[in-house]
Amino acid sequence: MPRTVATGASCVRATEVTLRDRDFAFDGTVVGLGSRPDVDGRQIRTATFDVSRWFKGSSGGQVTVRFSFQTAYDLAETFDVRVGARFLVSGDFAPGDRSMNDATARGCGFTQSLDMPGVRAWEEAFRR
Repeated sequence: MPRTVATGASCVRATEVTLRDRDFAFDGTVVGLGSRPDVDGRQIRTATFDVSRWFKGSSGGQVTVRFSFQTAYDLAETFDVRVGARFLVSGDFAPGDRSMNDATARGCGFTQSLDMPGVRAWEEAFRR
């Protein structure tokens, strides 16, 4: 099973079943951090990843996603999202858009620092 990432709030934990329910999943390295305006004008955080491997949902070598969870810039108990860090990332497409154009990475174990136990758990989850 994917490990749970502390986000400072309660959430639905990632399990093999809930992980498979996400629209996309990949293994990638952060190559850029930024923000952009949302539809209501609020700034949303983004991260651009060089994708090493797609488990589900898309293809291509680079993708930018937005975050729905806190990063180390917000709370001390969260993991550190920085350029060069490698993650297992999963999340959902925007409603009505079945592409990575406005995709959101999810917290609560749906996005986590890359390690071999996590990779094996994700391989098993997406093999089914």
